[in-house]
Amino acid sequence: MSLPVWPATVQHRPRRDAFRMVEPHVAPHETDMEGGTPRRRPRATVTRQLFAFAWDWEDAEFGLFHTFYHVTLAQGSLRFTMPVFDGSAYAARTCQFKGMYEPHRPGKFWRVTAQLYVWRDA
Repeated sequence: MSLPVWPATVQHRPRRDAFRMVEPHVAPHETDMEGGTPRRRPRATVTRQLFAFAWDWEDAEFGLFHTFYHVTLAQGSLRFTMPVFDGSAYAARTCQFKGMYEPHRPGKFWRVTAQLYVWRDA
C-alpha cells in the first residue's frame, strides 16, 4: 500500500523562523527497580523525530491543503510522504501530523502551524 503524497502545488518548505526539532527521538522506556538504577530500553525499533512547521499559503494553497488533510489523510490520521530538510538537502520522508494544525490569517496569507512526526526511512 503506497502512502499519499504531499500535494505538489502546496509549498512544503516551512518558514525558517518556525522550523525546529521538538523531539530528536522516541524517549526510551524506563522501569524503576527496587534497588539500583532504573532499567532503560528503547521504546521503538524505528527512528522518528517530531518537528514544528509553519507555512504561509495563499487561499488556493490553503484550500488544497485543507482537502489533503481532511479528505486524503482522513482528518490527519494517516501517514504521507513529503520532502523534509535533513540537514543538507530535502529528501522524501514518511510523515504524520501530531494533532490538529492551527490556521490563522494575519494578513494576505494563511499562516498554518503544525507538528509532524518524521520517520528516518532507510
